[in-house]
Amino acid sequence: MLVVSGTFEQLLTYTGFAVILFSAVAVLSLFVVRRRKEKATTFRTWGYPWAPALFCLVSFAIVANTIAQRPGPAFAGLGVMAAGIPLYWWMRSRTLRTGANEG
Repeated sequence: MLVVSGTFEQLLTYTGFAVILFSAVAVLSLFVVRRRKEKATTFRTWGYPWAPALFCLVSFAIVANTIAQRPGPAFAGLGVMAAGIPLYWWMRSRTLRTGANEG
């Protein structure tokens, strides 16, 4: 739907915004895992904590700049991402019910 309805620049803003935002959140989760000291899932990262922190800082700066420069497409991208949350909850509850019935 986005490909048909928008320009290349809008499509690039939507997808680039989402990719950068989710990449930053994924790298930020490394700090959470390390703080919880989950040894079974912890892995080594080059330059920890400075390299991941710098990546997150730059990524969030790009996200903030995108919101400031192109608020329409940025908020539309956030809206598309937020629209997926109810679908995620529905699929998760469905999976949990199915899993509970099997076990």
